[in-house]
Amino acid sequence: MVNDKRGYNVAIYAVMLALIFVAMMLDRVISLALPVSMALLTLLVTFTCCFWRNSWQSGVLACVFFGVASMIKGAIFPEPIPLSINPLVSVLPRAVMGFATFGVYRLMLRCFKNRKSYKNQVLCLTVAIFVGLVVNTVLFLSAANLYKMVLGEQYTGVFATIYLVLFTNIIPEYAVSMLFAPHLILAVRKATHLGIEGNGLENKKVTQE
Repeated sequence: MVNDKRGYNVAIYAVMLALIFVAMMLDRVISLALPVSMALLTLLVTFTCCFWRNSWQSGVLACVFFGVASMIKGAIFPEPIPLSINPLVSVLPRAVMGFATFGVYRLMLRCFKNRKSYKNQVLCLTVAIFVGLVVNTVLFLSAANLYKMVLGEQYTGVFATIYLVLFTNIIPEYAVSMLFAPHLILAVRKATHLGIEGNGLENKKVTQE
């Protein structure tokens, strides 16, 4: 049973990585028709994978896969300054993002006695996603700037960069993620019989074992 569960988890994580990578490729295609590069689908899929199962491991790994997919994309489509292929820029900030996002979600759940309430779940997920987005923005831009400094390249300060992309990237990406991801997450939980708390399948497996 232990090997079966391990194999099941490996398969799930492989699917998560594939879904996030495909979403990233679709975002790239969509961005070809736009004046800026957007990550709307990537963030939606990443957060859905992060919260699909109420599990720290799944939550953190989903965000790590976001970074890994970014590395793969950077290798396929070379950048003028190779930022994405550096795991300290693409993966490490996303790993911290995963811990922050899922940690805030678990902390928010403690504020409610009725964790099976749809409204309470949406609120917890929305706040957690907002924190994850902020952590990702600040840490990724900070890591990118530090790497540019090491390479001796010109760079723009974190807050100056945030100001530059506030209306073109940050507001649209934050709005789409916070408005749609919570409902998508709960719909996926329901469709996969995990329950509104995301524990159904895991509890079932524990009982069988």
